[in-house]
Amino acid sequence: MINARNFSKSPTETEFEIYIANITAPGTFTFNTDVVRASATTSYAYYVKRELTPQNEWITSSTHTGSITITKLDIVNNIISGTFQFSALNLYNAPQPISVTEGRFDIKL
Repeated sequence: MINARNFSKSPTETEFEIYIANITAPGTFTFNTDVVRASATTSYAYYVKRELTPQNEWITSSTHTGSITITKLDIVNNIISGTFQFSALNLYNAPQPISVTEGRFDIKL
């Protein structure tokens, strides 16, 4: 799971999460399954903006899809790198979709 949180923007917080189910090697994984809430059973991309309770919440689905490409998965040195892109639908204030393009990460696990 890739997770980034911003709790410093009081009172509004933001959180961004990408979850990849069953990753064992580099490759491309899609976000194209309907998920009502973030769960550990399928791959998804998720973004939420909240003040204690969510104001807006976006998640990928079968119609708002995307992908993540793992370019490096180094189990010995605990490093994962890759790129991502997706569109996501707002669960509270439809339609208000968002598009994320040219995302990149390098993470020490």
